[in-house]
Amino acid sequence: MYFSLKALCFFAFPIIFLGQAPSSENDDLKAMRVSQEARNAEAKGTRLQVPGAILAQVEANPENCTFSDPGESKKLDAYRVAVTPKGRFVIVVWGRSSCYCGATGNCDFWIFRKANGKYIRILETHSVRDYGFVSNQTNGYRDLVVWSHGSAYQSSVRLFHFDGEQYDLSCGWEEEYEITEGTNAVANDKPAIVDNSCQQKDSGRK
Repeated sequence: MYFSLKALCFFAFPIIFLGQAPSSENDDLKAMRVSQEARNAEAKGTRLQVPGAILAQVEANPENCTFSDPGESKKLDAYRVAVTPKGRFVIVVWGRSSCYCGATGNCDFWIFRKANGKYIRILETHSVRDYGFVSNQTNGYRDLVVWSHGSAYQSSVRLFHFDGEQYDLSCGWEEEYEITEGTNAVANDKPAIVDNSCQQKDSGRK
């Protein structure tokens, strides 16, 4: 009987062990799910005109613009996004001209929330090619994902958490697309996740 139990444990252990995915693999799968959710249209909010009080804070100096087209320093997109279960919203402002964007299409990016009749800046960052808010929350506010364009086949991704007063960078990863050999075509639309600094312990964050 002793031998039988010992043999059973010996053979069962590898089965149990092999059934557990490595932590890094779980982290990468989570990053992929977050990335896919953040790319949904509803993750960006509803477009609106840039409020004048916000424009006064972010309007570029024309001397810093590559082009001198009329209105170049005011070319910005704005979106209203509900970020709490009770519908509290923020205003996302995204630069869209040579005053705010580099040659690769990465642009300046801000988030504001309204308090006591004033717009308070809670995030200012740069090199943003795309963004999206996800359902996971930190301190009551939805987490934010932003992409920076590296090449046609590689993007850097940053995950921001709300700390109670502002959005802070939490972690990030790289997304790399496979290239078909001998062509410039992408082999599939699902990138590989590499250099992932996000930890599995964040998966239950609310």
